[in-house]
Amino acid sequence: MISVNGGDEYINTHNLNGEEVAKWVEYMQRGRSGYPVERLRKYQHTDFPSIRQGPWTPWTHQHPVVNTVTFLAEKLSAAPPEVTGTTQLLELCEQLEKEDTSG
Repeated sequence: MISVNGGDEYINTHNLNGEEVAKWVEYMQRGRSGYPVERLRKYQHTDFPSIRQGPWTPWTHQHPVVNTVTFLAEKLSAAPPEVTGTTQLLELCEQLEKEDTSG
């Protein structure tokens, strides 16, 4: 275990010689990005977090109707019509051509 800048890091040094251990210690002291490692502190704490402070999930912002629907519902299972970038560009080109010929 190496304790540097207030943080603990576990590195297996069982089969390393002194020079390799010294390199790891220097690496940990200087930080992995070249900047010194600083411990991040959270200055706010609550024993009873509200629902809004919970983690984000894919269901966080779903419409409430999803809670009352019996699945597999065709309305919710239907995939939206797919518009690709190619079709959008073709439509834009057609629009521009119509404007050029009419104007």
